[in-house]
Amino acid sequence: MQKVRSERGSLSLSLLFSLLFLAALIFLAVKLFPPYFSDYRLQDAVENIAGRASYSQQMSESDIRREVIGRAREFGIQLENRQVVVKKTRASVDIAVQYVVQVDLGVQEVELRFEPSAGNRNLMVSGK
Repeated sequence: MQKVRSERGSLSLSLLFSLLFLAALIFLAVKLFPPYFSDYRLQDAVENIAGRASYSQQMSESDIRREVIGRAREFGIQLENRQVVVKKTRASVDIAVQYVVQVDLGVQEVELRFEPSAGNRNLMVSGK
């Protein structure tokens, strides 16, 4: 009796589906990773700006807003003045940013909403 061998080089159906699934995951990662990474970098920048601004009496709210918008632009995020809320008192600085990124996934466009924020208290002034 002769054994029946499958042809070499042919793909099984499960392997084909596995490759398609892997390709879809890679596609999603390539499309979604950059906006999340940019938001992470902006969050870090906002925290640093809030920390510096709480100890600098020369920085006004508009100076802080301009710096946040400038840093966001460095990360590929376009912000308008109304999207950056800054509240500065003698003892604290609070910064809140809201923006949306549209990601085209080919069959559907996804809207990602980000809200990086930071606050810092100047303990030298507030006495706490």
